[in-house]
Amino acid sequence: MANCIRAVRSKLLSAYDTFIFDADGVLWLGSNIVPGAPEALNSLIDMGKEVIIITNNSTKTTEDYVKKTQSLGNFLNTIVFNIIHYWRI
Repeated sequence: MANCIRAVRSKLLSAYDTFIFDADGVLWLGSNIVPGAPEALNSLIDMGKEVIIITNNSTKTTEDYVKKTQSLGNFLNTIVFNIIHYWRI
């Protein structure tokens, strides 16, 4: 099983340059980071992949989300301005 998972992960990582994640419920729950989320995103970034965070929460601005990622312990080790919500679409 572990070999299968490694093979799928390898194929996925070689096939895509950009990865898109929803914010609340995927990367964090309220004020709590989902375990492993920062490490997973930072691993993608370290591999040269683009990471985009999206949300359908229209009550906060992009700047609010930048502050949120920073308040959660420097959530990302890259530019955090790849946060998209309805204001920017």
